Amino acid sequence: MIPGYHSLANHPLMKVLKTVSQSRMIHVSTRVRASRSVPQQPSFRISVDKDRFRNMPFYTRSTALFSTHHQSDESFDEEHYQELVKVSEEIQKYDNLYYNSDQLGESEEAPIPDDVFDALVRREEELERQYPALLEKWQKESGKGLAATRSGRVGAKVEGAATLNGNDDVATTATTTLPRLKRQHISPMLSLDNAYNDEQLYGWLRRVVKAATELHRMERRIDQSHPQTLQVTIVTEPKLDGLSLSLRYERQDTHGWHLQWASTRGDGKSGQDVTAAVKQMNLPVSLSSASNELDGVQVLEVRGEVVLPTSEFNRLQTLFREEEKRIRQWREVEGESTELDSTNTNTTASNSTTKAEAALVSFSNARNAASGILLRKESNSELEQVQANELRSLLQFYAYDIASISGNDILAIDVTQTRERLQEWGFLVAEPVSTTKLQWKTTNDNSADTISISEEWVQEELVETGQIHSMMNYYSELMKYRISLDPANMESVNDVASKNEERKRDTKSNNKKNPVSPIYQWGDYDTDGCVHKVSEAALRKFMGNSMKSPRHAIAHKFPAQSVVTRLLDIVVQVGRTGALTPVAILEPVEVGGVTIQRATLHNFGHMKEVLGKSSGEDEGTANIVQANQPVVVRRAGDVIPQIVRSIRLPISSHSGVNNAAISLDPPTTCPSCGSNVVWDEVKPTNSTSSSIGQVVRCGGPSLLCSPRAITSLAHAYSRDALDVTGLSEARIQQLMDAGLLRYPSDIFGLNDTDWEVAAELPGWGKKSCTNLRESVQRVAKNGISLGRFVYSLGIRHVGKHSSDLVASSYGNVDSFFKEVDDAKKALNDHEPSDKVDSNYSSTPFPSLQNRLGVGPVMLDSLLDFAQSLELVTAAKNLTKFVTVLEEDVKNEDKDKSGLVESNADRPWNGYRVVFTGALDGMSRSAAQNYAKQLGATSTPGSVSKSTDLVVFGEKGGKKLEQARSLGVPTITSDEFFAIVKKTGLA
Repeated sequence: MIPGYHSLANHPLMKVLKTVSQSRMIHVSTRVRASRSVPQQPSFRISVDKDRFRNMPFYTRSTALFSTHHQSDESFDEEHYQELVKVSEEIQKYDNLYYNSDQLGESEEAPIPDDVFDALVRREEELERQYPALLEKWQKESGKGLAATRSGRVGAKVEGAATLNGNDDVATTATTTLPRLKRQHISPMLSLDNAYNDEQLYGWLRRVVKAATELHRMERRIDQSHPQTLQVTIVTEPKLDGLSLSLRYERQDTHGWHLQWASTRGDGKSGQDVTAAVKQMNLPVSLSSASNELDGVQVLEVRGEVVLPTSEFNRLQTLFREEEKRIRQWREVEGESTELDSTNTNTTASNSTTKAEAALVSFSNARNAASGILLRKESNSELEQVQANELRSLLQFYAYDIASISGNDILAIDVTQTRERLQEWGFLVAEPVSTTKLQWKTTNDNSADTISISEEWVQEELVETGQIHSMMNYYSELMKYRISLDPANMESVNDVASKNEERKRDTKSNNKKNPVSPIYQWGDYDTDGCVHKVSEAALRKFMGNSMKSPRHAIAHKFPAQSVVTRLLDIVVQVGRTGALTPVAILEPVEVGGVTIQRATLHNFGHMKEVLGKSSGEDEGTANIVQANQPVVVRRAGDVIPQIVRSIRLPISSHSGVNNAAISLDPPTTCPSCGSNVVWDEVKPTNSTSSSIGQVVRCGGPSLLCSPRAITSLAHAYSRDALDVTGLSEARIQQLMDAGLLRYPSDIFGLNDTDWEVAAELPGWGKKSCTNLRESVQRVAKNGISLGRFVYSLGIRHVGKHSSDLVASSYGNVDSFFKEVDDAKKALNDHEPSDKVDSNYSSTPFPSLQNRLGVGPVMLDSLLDFAQSLELVTAAKNLTKFVTVLEEDVKNEDKDKSGLVESNADRPWNGYRVVFTGALDGMSRSAAQNYAKQLGATSTPGSVSKSTDLVVFGEKGGKKLEQARSLGVPTITSDEFFAIVKKTGLA
């Protein structure tokens, strides 16, 4: 039996493991071949040690089959110890940056996204749980004790002057401000525990119910002879994603309390004085004491969250970017460098943008911006100080609790009363809220020790009965709203509001267990979850606090979008456009409910930025990364998972057999077809290296490269090309795998036996094959225009319009191929780099020289096509099966303006024309071509305010209705045909 895995005794792999040593888990991992899905596209492994991947152990997300934490190998322990140290140091660095720095200039470090920070915190917690001995070692060696990791501290320690409490002389004046002054809280300002999934939330509910039952028994409110029904109220509200703040008020007279100072959370015991900053936020200076429950309270603190409204953040971002653009344009006119220097605002075109304002552009979210604005140091510049105060006036403070001088004692009012009191005092409170009442029956057992409220009990009594439906629905609706605000999502906030109103009208339900969900109106602030709180003051006091968190509340966080896992390998994937993309092979990890094993690295420049050496490392390690390196993986929404951060460990900690070096250098040849790779040229900048953002592509012909061939064939058979219906990319792949298809002409040469083979392919059948065969025969019989033929060849930079230009220049396919062959011969007589050169005895493609719409990029692409014997042969073979129709030759030369009708003289010059409905006797593409010859700049497929004209035929439908509602002019298809004939185009 494998130690620690008795529950896997019946696993099929146990038969394999019986032959393997049972004493050490590391021995097992070297005997079993990894069974991992491989990409559909060919890939190239960069790893130096190509055998390592074969020895990689099996993994599952929550339980590694070959669990590494049972490993006693010293090098293995050292590796995880170094990871714990590195992760802890990273967390502490960013904690300090967030809590103690203005983030606008004090530090060279930039804040990291919240989800990335949360991933680091979760990884630290995992390492603490799995390796308690390593945690103890780190606590001793760091000299910080429990505070070495985030679970042992709250926030970040405030670096500054001596701590002052409410009785100090300095603290009695609301207008007094000392820079970096520390303020001591009257009671600990703790942070909430997190629940990232339902199981963790149910665990908290179980503890709440047990505590409530215990409290009732202790107070002898339970009749032991008869079961009773107990009740607890849970209040749910948004968890604002901001900076925690405490406002100290002291009683000055019988009428109430006056503001003394404001402080950040700090380390929970003392925080940083920010009184001067909050004075710009229009907060209540005095509080009235009309109610009896606060009689006798001399000192109290109002706790809450400071946020920058998301609407203000977005507005400021837009304004500042527009200002940056204007300054760059001004400098360009003046002949100065367009690079902005944020440390010197005096060199800008105007003084309207300060260093503090401009720096806000770099913030990824409103949360970090709020922290930066609030903690900004006072400036000697009057202009900067005035504008900093203006920014502070945009901040909002949402109060959520009241603490009294009595220390840990909670005021004897429930959460609802607390919220009402805060609103009476003039504070904002987070809206909306949801109230859930939990009810359960007690037993008649006199022994409190026998109370058994298990996880199964919570499931049966609270979940399945629908008691927690309201709080779970609140969480779900808040998460939907938050997703709708993400620019990557298609739905706008207005769309969500519209759908909510529609659901409010149409939804009907008689299910009492799951009533109709309320329509919430969410606030103008960032959230990262919701907070569930016990409302009853007595129960909150009874439950107490842990070292860092209150037990009566929990933060229900949204599913993790970023997690820490390990990099196992890197492969290069060839895309259908020929782009080579590095892809990370990962230790399987669950992100947002999906198990991730692969993540994109985008391009080789980005890969080196993310995984390459950090400051202080040897240059020799710049282009390598060790296998099993911890990395942060993000998957927001439905986008492709990507690595956003690496946790570089010392090379000495990577001494295991599975820690081979992985090269970060791009390959020089295509891993699919072996052709040399090429780099897409981009305009160089001063701030980027030559490779960042560039794309490495396969330099060979697309039909030679298997992943690209699928796309090339799909393009050839598309509607605007050969127009063979019924051939999707998936079906093309099946035909290629069956050996029936390799070049565009192959589909036209299939015999009866080939079609019978195709009919047997999965998902095909005789009917599908018959329909496809008829489509193929129709194209072969009717033929295609020369423009469609050229477009079907998939020549780079020769699109549909350019193909029509080529067709109108040659008139027939023989003339086109003659110049292709001549260009090939000319290239053979000269250096390939010469391409279009005046030294040629005959200019390649003379029919296209000086032709309107034909430029050097297009000519170079045609020359590349002419050089490829395989592509030209495939194109010529296609003409053996499909007739290429002749077209009229139109010579519209650039230099012969007398032969070219001016665009300004064309009746539809500059128009955006939309066609809708059936156009009798003319295809849609032909009509669009005529529209462009009439001067139209575009023929989009949808109607908008920018549409100039709509041509409608029979069954115009929705587009016609939209045009009329927008006031867009419309004409019938008959009127359009008359215009075409009148202008001599037909």
